[in-house]
Amino acid sequence: MMSDKEAETLMSLKAARGELILIKNALHGTTQERSEERKKYFRNEQFMHQWIEGVNRLIRRLVEIESMFKR
Repeated sequence: MMSDKEAETLMSLKAARGELILIKNALHGTTQERSEERKKYFRNEQFMHQWIEGVNRLIRRLVEIESMFKR
């Protein structure tokens, strides 16, 4: 059984993962509008791709941590 602190931590991790997924999904896409939006935040496309790869690694790690809480 999880303590209140562990449950709170798990909920925070899930919320953080959800926010990262939303941001990552917003960056994916091929429409002209999204392309212009990405340019506002990332002037260098290579950096954007590296950033997305980093976010993907972080999301995977958060899922691993969440699964440890559920054991």
